[in-house]
Amino acid sequence: MATKATSKKKFEKGLSSLLAGPVVKKVMANVADKKVREISEHFPHIFTPKVAETEEERNNTFSIRHDVFSEELGLEQRRETLLETDQFDRYSIHCFLQHRATGKLAGTVRVVRPENENQQLPMQHYLENGFNEEDISPDDLRQDKIAEISRLAVPREFRRKHVKSEYKKARRSTRSLKNEIQCYPYVAIGLYFTAMSVLLKNNINHAFIMVEPRLAKSLRFIGFPLEQVDPETDYFGRRAPFYVRVKTIPFKLSRGFNLLFESIDQSLNHQQIVKEIKKRLR
Repeated sequence: MATKATSKKKFEKGLSSLLAGPVVKKVMANVADKKVREISEHFPHIFTPKVAETEEERNNTFSIRHDVFSEELGLEQRRETLLETDQFDRYSIHCFLQHRATGKLAGTVRVVRPENENQQLPMQHYLENGFNEEDISPDDLRQDKIAEISRLAVPREFRRKHVKSEYKKARRSTRSLKNEIQCYPYVAIGLYFTAMSVLLKNNINHAFIMVEPRLAKSLRFIGFPLEQVDPETDYFGRRAPFYVRVKTIPFKLSRGFNLLFESIDQSLNHQQIVKEIKKRLR
């Protein structure tokens, strides 16, 4: 049986490989940007970015987290409810990608958004030594003006090993299936972009995120403006806190990934428009 330490290492390697493997290697050349543009065209037809609005939708995201963090990786205790939650969820916005063909959740991430001085970001709570004085810190900002992106979880069937297997089959299958399989490695990026879109729509410009350095390097490579604000620490594996100035996202991303971000952002806009129309018709 795998130890907790082994599970942490697998988690780090698995999460970083979502970007560092199939994504970053492809953006190493100009032809890769063309590939990402193609992905950005297919992605909205394969996955729908959403914000959980009902208790059922929120519980679905907690269920995915339990499957990944508790059942598969053993990083959290198994719950009788089969829902992985903590004290930060009550003031968080829960985002997810829904697989259009099956209705399954392809992944989830949350935006922890404090509403007053009594509420903290997870990293403020767990990082014992605080932050470097010379770097930007959530402690220096108003709590209602900051957010933390955390609890990114992608089910096994939408992760790399499954993708490799399915891609081999897709080469002998329909073009539409092949296009779909090629979008799977971009689920993690799609979740981060969904979270960033939510932050922009809520006028929150200061975001923090705990990621392992290899993943941070991959995100920076595609233009994600990450600024490390404290050294690595043991936080579900070796990770470091990073700061993101949210408003710069659309201007920093490479062309192909910016198109993907725009498609996700527009999809969330469309959902809001549909909701407003439904309200008026009631």
